[in-house]
This record gives sequence, C-alpha cells and structure tokens, in this order.
Amino acid sequence: MSNTTCATMYQWNMIYSTVINTCFHPLKKMPPNAQVLVAHGPYEACGNVDYRTSRLEGLQAMLHKEGHTVELEEIDDWNKVEIWVNGEKVFDCKIQDLEYGSDGELDPLCQKAVENVNNAF
Repeated sequence: MSNTTCATMYQWNMIYSTVINTCFHPLKKMPPNAQVLVAHGPYEACGNVDYRTSRLEGLQAMLHKEGHTVELEEIDDWNKVEIWVNGEKVFDCKIQDLEYGSDGELDPLCQKAVENVNNAF
C-alpha cells in the first residue's frame, strides 16, 4: 500500500470514529435548550370536544425546567399527545392519561416523556 492510501484510510477512520462517538454514543444526551414540539389533539371533557392545554401544563413545566423550548401544535388525532425532537417522535400517550393542571413532578408519564426528550439525540 502506498503512503497516500494509508494516510487516506487513517483519515477516514478518524472521521468515522468521530461521527460514531458524537452521534451514536450511548451515554450522549440531548443538549439542553432543545426545541421540543408537543403535538396534541382535542379530547372530550364535560360533553365538549375541544383543544385544551390544561393537561399539558405539567409536561411544559418539566421541559422548561430542563431548559428546553416547548412549542405546542394542534393535531387532528383525538386524545393524542406526541412529543417530537429533531423530527423524531420520542414519546406519545393519551392526553387524558396526563394529570390535570399538575406541575408534572409526580406524574409518571411526564417524567417518562422528559426522560425520552433528554435521551433523544
């Protein structure tokens, strides 16, 4: 093998290992201040179907506490919450399974959602 070929192979190995270590390392986490999209659908309460955010307050509070920016988006799917980070869906659940008007600290679904956002990359 020529010196040029060896140098080129070495450079590609360095690039490959850098990409693997920075993008796919199992201990890497989502950097703080990520843009998080919370897509939510309407649900029925008191006989009315409407878009409500009172069940999302705890989730928003927990994500803000972690330093993330939260954007809410209304979707057509009833009873649905989806959390998207960098174009990837990292969490979904029924909106009625989230605690109403909570701060999110004691809601296991909020904790799981925040964990999934922090582990997204």
